[in-house]
Amino acid sequence: MSLVSQQEITCGNCHHSFVAELWSAVNVSTDPELREEIISGELNLVCCPYCGQMFYAEHFLLYHDPEEELLVFVYPRAFDQQRSFWQKQMEKDFQKASQLIEGKINYQPELMFGLQQLSEFLRREEEKADEIAILCYVAETLGLELLHFDKVAARHQNLVKILPLPVGQAVNRENILKGLEKLLNYNPGLSNFSLTRQKILADSGWQPKISARGKNKTRVKKHR
Repeated sequence: MSLVSQQEITCGNCHHSFVAELWSAVNVSTDPELREEIISGELNLVCCPYCGQMFYAEHFLLYHDPEEELLVFVYPRAFDQQRSFWQKQMEKDFQKASQLIEGKINYQPELMFGLQQLSEFLRREEEKADEIAILCYVAETLGLELLHFDKVAARHQNLVKILPLPVGQAVNRENILKGLEKLLNYNPGLSNFSLTRQKILADSGWQPKISARGKNKTRVKKHR
């Protein structure tokens, strides 16, 4: 559930106080347009009625994307100076927030400071999604199927969450690297898949943590 309320804030330019409507919780499963507002820098952007200054209202935000298994506690940017304190505070707040969030959450929250940090993160995730769309489009042509990586693990390792695997091959590091090589030979400009390949190559003990949802591998269907 997304929440918006009237909050009193102070303009950093003229120091006048005024009341503005601010979002304190965003659930993109019910309000997907709010995700776009965050990316475009429009969410909680206010205009001082006294001096006309536009600025972000520094205000706590709880961001939730159930489909991506992503829960982010976004504290004001200045709080980053006491990161360890707010890490502990997030854990406490998470226990309270869990009672308000619909459905059971089996993943841990992420900690960010300032809406700009969240916006930049979501932009990077969009870039990965665009590259995944290209993989899905060319997979059949290249003899690849789709391996769904655990979303949380992929995010923490900064990997693409869907990886290419040669059709009919076992799920292991060697075959995933073969799939990535095929894909990147076809399109060297897929920077996120290239970074994923570099990270896997750099870790000889890397093993894929596969998504528990549905089948591990998805065969790409032919389009008629």
